[in-house]
Amino acid sequence: MIDKNKGKEIDVESVKSIPEDCEFVYRTYGDEYGLKKKDLQLYINKGESPIIVINDVRVIEELKKEFPNQVLSIFVFREIIPDVESHKKVGQSRGGVSEDKIISRFEKAVALYRIFIENIFLFDRVILNIPYNGEKDIGKIQAEGVISGVINEKILLNKTLDKIPKLFIVSGNAQSGKDDIIRAAKKLGKLQTDILKKYTTRWEEDGDDGEIICMYRPKQSLLEKYEQEYLLERKEVDTKYSKENYLEGKEQKIQNEYEEKKEKFKDKKEFLNMKFQMEKLQKMNDIKTNYTRFWQALQKEMDENQTPLSDNPKKEELTELAYNEILKKYFEKNPDYFDLEELAVEKSKDYLNEINKIKTLSPKGENNSGFLQYKEKDFVLYENNKKLYGKPIYYGYEIGNLTKEWGNRNKHLVLTASLPNMFRICREHFGNKNVITAFTYSQISSEEHSKHSDKVTGAAKLQEYDDILRYAHHIADFDYALIFAETSVVNITGGQKDELVDQMFRLFRAYNK
Repeated sequence: MIDKNKGKEIDVESVKSIPEDCEFVYRTYGDEYGLKKKDLQLYINKGESPIIVINDVRVIEELKKEFPNQVLSIFVFREIIPDVESHKKVGQSRGGVSEDKIISRFEKAVALYRIFIENIFLFDRVILNIPYNGEKDIGKIQAEGVISGVINEKILLNKTLDKIPKLFIVSGNAQSGKDDIIRAAKKLGKLQTDILKKYTTRWEEDGDDGEIICMYRPKQSLLEKYEQEYLLERKEVDTKYSKENYLEGKEQKIQNEYEEKKEKFKDKKEFLNMKFQMEKLQKMNDIKTNYTRFWQALQKEMDENQTPLSDNPKKEELTELAYNEILKKYFEKNPDYFDLEELAVEKSKDYLNEINKIKTLSPKGENNSGFLQYKEKDFVLYENNKKLYGKPIYYGYEIGNLTKEWGNRNKHLVLTASLPNMFRICREHFGNKNVITAFTYSQISSEEHSKHSDKVTGAAKLQEYDDILRYAHHIADFDYALIFAETSVVNITGGQKDELVDQMFRLFRAYNK
């Protein structure tokens, strides 16, 4: 806001008490703030757009109510270091900041993150104010994208949470938690969500969890073999692991533990039996399942067969010959798979027309994708970021029956798709009001991700780290952003992943009948 009498910008004017004619009053961190409706109305009447920095959701709700179809609410997310000790080290490295101030900043960042999670549907857009290694200023790109989105009416200020089933399209960078959302929707949200399954020309990966129907699935004969190994090991533990095994070398430790807890047990025999049964159960649970054995054996084989790349000896990759041999050894054709390569060949002319259409609609660039009709069915076909030995990795899903029956649905539908062109296609066929788009953002680095990636398709997935730039350019196309404030793929507590799922389910609930 500009004070024209004094000729300078003002942010906050300090007063002894908040004037009575301030309709919007709130308290934060011990200080009280107030805003006058007439001051805001004055700027609006002059055709200007006042900017208010505020972190009280109640006032945001009141502003939206008092200025209907005129308020754009933006949450600015700053990087959160997940634990206070690490936060202290970063703060101390900058110098000139007291420990109390560092802790206060940490607590403020965490508190605001929680406020965002609990009120995610209240914010029209999220600007990710985060470090980016590229040359571009992604904060500026996002801010400009929001402004242009409002001007060209891609971002509507009269957003309504109508209680009808939606198609939720979840996009995001690698390891950002999309898989956790799918697993939670399948396990915890069966009564309110379905998963829109996709087909793909690649082989199945650990973690696909039924969301993707791959051209190649693990060989059933291998899974049966590993299942026999799993059952045999469980039988051995069940029959051979005794109390004598458990007690060996632990007598004194167990005695000490019993002395601390003996009032809770009838006698030492009952205590020992409880401890033994818990130990035995743990050993049974530690035995690797057939699928775990399969993925570990596959990863070991891939690691052993990698060779340095000719153009970059520091990097290793499977040769095409090694890839095909491993494919033959570990996988078989999936009978449930729909042939996307056949679709791409048979409808190559239509597919090329769809690809050319993207260039006119999206100046920022898009992967090959498009809507195709084949064998009296409606498909969406798209390609990955990287070819696999010269061949595209295709993905696709059928939408014909869904669009015809959409008005009779009583559950939400969830689709993971990283290409903004998917949003356009789905909005055209499902109806704009029926499609909600969400971007999942993760603080996990590309280096951390690479430790936990499949060596074949992992390289293609690492390309997805450019999706943060794609989000910046397409921020007007994303209705929401879901934030995964964690720095490690292996999350011991699961707390942050729970918060990511919490955000998604709050959106489900906001649009539930």
